[in-house]
Order: sequence, then structure tokens, then C-alpha cells
Amino acid sequence: MPSERPVGTGGPDAGDLRAVRAVRERLRAVLSCDPPSRTRALAQWAGELPIRVVVEESGGAPRQRLTAPEGADLAERLAIRSVAELLDLAASGDWERLRLCAADPCQDAFVDHSRPGKRQFCSTRCANRAHAAASRARRR
Repeated sequence: MPSERPVGTGGPDAGDLRAVRAVRERLRAVLSCDPPSRTRALAQWAGELPIRVVVEESGGAPRQRLTAPEGADLAERLAIRSVAELLDLAASGDWERLRLCAADPCQDAFVDHSRPGKRQFCSTRCANRAHAAASRARRR
């Protein structure tokens, strides 16, 4: 879905905003899956994108980088960057520790670097809010 406007001219329009929101929803759908299903969902999403692979030299060794094709619109560039970052995260061994915050209404994602790997909330603020709500519910 390339933009009819040349890249870099004017600001994002309503169509760009809708497309970016669709990318956000697709990303949340991928992140909400358990790790084996998440891998399949990520592979399917990557297969739908016009990803270009660029091979560069880094420290004497080849390194690949995923990029958007020339003229890709904002949402396509964002989607490709998201897929590339998720693939890097998976390669680093943190795929199993990638989670969505359990606090309602937060929908942030985070990587759990705690030793036991049982963290449920993206931040102390979300944890406090969830624990306070649970405490109020128990008192009722």
C-alpha cells in the first residue's frame, strides 16, 4: 500500500494514522500469542511485507539488515522495523520473556529480565495500580 505522496512531503494524514493503528493492532496480536504461536504469527506477518534484505560488513563479518523498499509508506516502514526488532529479540534469546503487561488497561509490551522470569507488569506503576485494584476488590 505505497503512499501516493512522495516520502518526506507534508505530515502524516488520516490515512497514515489508520494504517499505523492497523500496524499497532497487528503487533499486539503477534505479542499476545504464546511463544510458539507468536513465531508463526511473526513469520506470517513478515511474509506479507515488502521486506528488503541489505547485507553490510560489520567488524569484518557480513551482517544482514531488514529494510523497507524505496517509496514505502510510513506504516510499511514501521511494520518492517517492528518485525526486524522482534527477530533481533528472538535471536538474542529473549523471545520467551517477551510479554504484554497484565495491568488493565495497559497494553505495553516488555522483556522480563528478572531472575525468575515471572514478571507480569511493565512498570512499578502498573503493578501498584493492579495490586491496589485487587485489594479494593477483596475488601468489597
